[in-house]
Amino acid sequence: MMDFMRRNSNSWLTMAIFAVLIFVFAMSFGPWMGSRQVNKAYVATVNGAPIPVSHLQIAYRSRLQAMQRYNADAASDEKKIARIKKQALEGLVDQELLAQWAMRNGLVVSNRHLAEVIRKQFSRDGEPFDRQLYKRIVQGVYQTTEGQFESLMEREVLSSAMQQLLSNNLPLSDGDLRLSFELRNNKAAVDVVQLQTEFFAPNKPPSKQQLQAFVDKSAQQIEQHYNNNINRYQQPKKVQASHILFKVPAGTSAQDKQKIQQKAAGVLQQLKTQMSDQTPEQQKELFGSFAKKHSEGPTASKQGDLGFFEHSDMVKPFADTAFAMAANDLSELVETVFGYHIIWVQQVKEAQATPLNEVRDSIATTLWRQQQAQQAAKAHGNKLLASVKKGTKPQKLKAKGLLLPKGSNAKADNAPKVIITDLFTQGSQNVPKLGNVPEVVQAAFTLTEKSPVYDQLLQSGDSYYVLQLRQREKPQEKDFEAQKKTLRMSSEWILRAEWIDNHMKALREKADIVYVL
Repeated sequence: MMDFMRRNSNSWLTMAIFAVLIFVFAMSFGPWMGSRQVNKAYVATVNGAPIPVSHLQIAYRSRLQAMQRYNADAASDEKKIARIKKQALEGLVDQELLAQWAMRNGLVVSNRHLAEVIRKQFSRDGEPFDRQLYKRIVQGVYQTTEGQFESLMEREVLSSAMQQLLSNNLPLSDGDLRLSFELRNNKAAVDVVQLQTEFFAPNKPPSKQQLQAFVDKSAQQIEQHYNNNINRYQQPKKVQASHILFKVPAGTSAQDKQKIQQKAAGVLQQLKTQMSDQTPEQQKELFGSFAKKHSEGPTASKQGDLGFFEHSDMVKPFADTAFAMAANDLSELVETVFGYHIIWVQQVKEAQATPLNEVRDSIATTLWRQQQAQQAAKAHGNKLLASVKKGTKPQKLKAKGLLLPKGSNAKADNAPKVIITDLFTQGSQNVPKLGNVPEVVQAAFTLTEKSPVYDQLLQSGDSYYVLQLRQREKPQEKDFEAQKKTLRMSSEWILRAEWIDNHMKALREKADIVYVL
């Protein structure tokens, strides 16, 4: 298929590159995703066309290596790994959809072009291509034939070509560019008074009368808070178990360890025999007597009873076993860093939410405190706003003794403060020295030299703001033509992503996609 690839010569650089590739792929793609996929040639089909396992392996590794450039420990994060695998597979599905769409629209890839793509991928410009090494990589790393590999590479080229074709037809007008220009060049700087509501929270809890009045008035709000934050009130699964411990001290020889294991196994067999036809009450009494006699742990005097515990309270092998058992189950021997355990589970409490009536007062207290803090912060903020409207500069509020409420803690981290920002653009979400506060950005660009103070107390999240314009820089028409090329490139990049995403959604809706994994 590819005459260009049939030309070969020796290049130490190419040999070195491919030797590294062979090592990386061989080490990375042994057991795929923790299990061998020897019986599966592909991981999905798209309108009947298969996506090979080898392609998913390569796509996954490529994404993982990119992430590891910024986070060397990325491979140890199971959630990130799962997300990367899913993204890799979905990316291959999208690639196949685009390739099929390209073919339906008459796009083809010439052998010469495909050969050039592969040459650039695996060797430096100007370097000759090593034919034998190429063959070994295709057969050994990708585990496919040259013809199949080149056919699969053709799908990538078709997909890229279709994306480029979409990009060439972006509906980007001069009006869009001018809007982008204005957002980038319309700038403002403001003086801000920030009041964090937590600073104004009361130091004392509500009285019984205040709390009851709030509960009576805010029953719906309390219930809504409970439902929205149900995970906070979730009681984890708990197990009550007893155990018999046969200690294996650090440094114990293999021979002595085996003797301890045999002793534990003998006790376990006796328990199995004697407990087999007993009631739970009799089992508890029998296990307790065995624990008192044989256990070498601190709970021996309590018949081995550990009480109720959560999974995180115990070492992993012990917890994994106990939490997989049902009430009145007897375990096999469990080995931990402490030695050998025999576990008998007495009770199991499944995970469940704490009833609302048990946490109602706690929720009410939290909401009451928030309400009091908001009201106090808003009242103080409106006083400061009135002072600024009368001509007091925000920077002068502290000097005049107005910034802080009387008797408050001026050294608190969340105390009211004046922030003098640098210039920021209208298209930004972030305010220098203040952070991501889009409400402040939006309000700042309504201010003028004639009306420099924002007319209301502005709220964003858990803070209130008093705002005064300090500086404005408006877009200059003469700069539009100079920035037009750069604006078009950046705007097209954003629009291109949105444009392709919309097309991919439409293609997916019509496609027959079957996942095999």
